[in-house]
Amino acid sequence: MVLTIGGFRLTFPKDLKIETFECSDYHGAGFTWNGVKFEVLENVLLGPRLLISEGLGWLRDMPFHAGTAGFIPDVVRVEHVPVV
Repeated sequence: MVLTIGGFRLTFPKDLKIETFECSDYHGAGFTWNGVKFEVLENVLLGPRLLISEGLGWLRDMPFHAGTAGFIPDVVRVEHVPVV
């Protein structure tokens, strides 16, 4: 699966279980890796976001950009996509 969020293309491996979601306020995808849940989403008001949960609630909610893309596990390929 491929998802484009905030100028980045995320390519997920076929064997990784992905949960996609979409409503009028946001859209994105979530997955769990080594017991940690990750969600990458595009929010209408806040823009691209990265949420990380280690089982105790959403411990990290941050803007998704080049500086925070490194938090995504290496199993997911993250590429910058030039905005045209």
